[in-house]
Order: sequence, then structure tokens, then C-alpha cells
Amino acid sequence: MIKQKTNIILIIPLILLIGIAPNLAFGYFPGSPYDQEEKGTPIAEITCRDGRVLMIDLRGKPGCAFEDHTDRLMSFGWSKI
Repeated sequence: MIKQKTNIILIIPLILLIGIAPNLAFGYFPGSPYDQEEKGTPIAEITCRDGRVLMIDLRGKPGCAFEDHTDRLMSFGWSKI
């Protein structure tokens, strides 16, 4: 019985660490452009992951695209911010 309690006490911090570790290892990122807009972030302040450019589609929704894909998206009516 004591061994089971000890195992549980050792497992709980491990579970908590697993939940925290990704934020520590990779840093905080606010989420997708859609998530950021839903949280009330103005479109001009939405951030993209490294190597991506913020663009707006025909409906006015933000999106992130790789730099080498922007010309193609612009041919479909997207615009760069």
C-alpha cells in the first residue's frame, strides 16, 4: 500500500512536467492566425511562425504563408500585410 502511494506521488510531478515541457523547450507561441484573431488581436499585430508571412484572404481572414508561396496566393486575390 505504501509503495502504491509512493508511485502516485512520483508520477504526479512527471505528468505536470510533461504538460509544461513543450512551452519551456519551444517557447510560447500565441497560436494560429485564426486563434489570434478570435482572441481579439488586431490583424496588424498577428504574428506568424518564423519564415512565414502574414497574408489576408478575400474574406479578410488572416493566414500565414511561406515567402515563396506568396506570389501564388496573391494571384488568387490574397494580399500581403
